[in-house]
Amino acid sequence: MEQKCISQCQDWILLNSKYPSSYLKVSFTRLEETAIAGPKGKIIKIMRTVSNSERISMIHKYYLQDSSQQILLAYSKFIYDKNFNLKLVLSSLTDSTVNVNELESINWKSTFGK
Repeated sequence: MEQKCISQCQDWILLNSKYPSSYLKVSFTRLEETAIAGPKGKIIKIMRTVSNSERISMIHKYYLQDSSQQILLAYSKFIYDKNFNLKLVLSSLTDSTVNVNELESINWKSTFGK
């Protein structure tokens, strides 16, 4: 499953970047189980949790040409559902609040996207 997630990360970057030929992978973290719900069901941030959680994440470090045609070192967090389908891509590695995925996607797209 880890290889499937790596492949989905790379496919997403190649499909959504303005300069896909500049993509150069550096590293991937291991898959990590994560959750999006707080202790009382409040959706507050993405956090590490126990087995059988609803989300799985992986951090990818890579080089990619940005919109100003400079090669940048980037880190993105890719989040999957429990069936290993890609659900979110965050350009920030910090814990994130509700709806930040939309902001992060816009940030990534303004820097690297088509």
